[in-house]
Amino acid sequence: MPHLAKPNAQFRQSFLAAIKEFESEGMGVPDVPEDFDLYIEMVERKASGIGLPQGIVPNSVFWLVEDDEYLGTLSIRHYLNEGLTKFGGNIGYAIRPSQRRKGHGALILKLALPIARDLGLDRALVTCDETNVASKKIIEANGGILENKVVVENRNVPALRYWIDL
Repeated sequence: MPHLAKPNAQFRQSFLAAIKEFESEGMGVPDVPEDFDLYIEMVERKASGIGLPQGIVPNSVFWLVEDDEYLGTLSIRHYLNEGLTKFGGNIGYAIRPSQRRKGHGALILKLALPIARDLGLDRALVTCDETNVASKKIIEANGGILENKVVVENRNVPALRYWIDL
């Protein structure tokens, strides 16, 4: 059964293979140093807010996994800054291309909501591109209420901004 786990070395090979899948479709991917333990340490520091550059908010990262396989990433921003308020929101997720259309997107967002509540959020902003029909359905199925559509600088399509009461 898929579940959330903290990023760790157990999933290293599968995670690195997924990075190649994301790259092949032109999606931005995290910078993963050769030293995978260093990458895990960087992720943990971001969650605690240690050493973050100005304008970057604390961000808890979890991986959706099953057995030893990485399926996707969940990011929960602890609060919003100006940029995240427009696009990005409190919760972001990405499902590995080879694992899409299997219900993992709906599951990862469902699992994110109690974590966001435990971080002290009363509601969470979730955004997606207007053309991303799958994400729109996932967000709405998880209680997302559309607030508006916005034009985001350096993006080809407008973004939809949804709020989910926690």
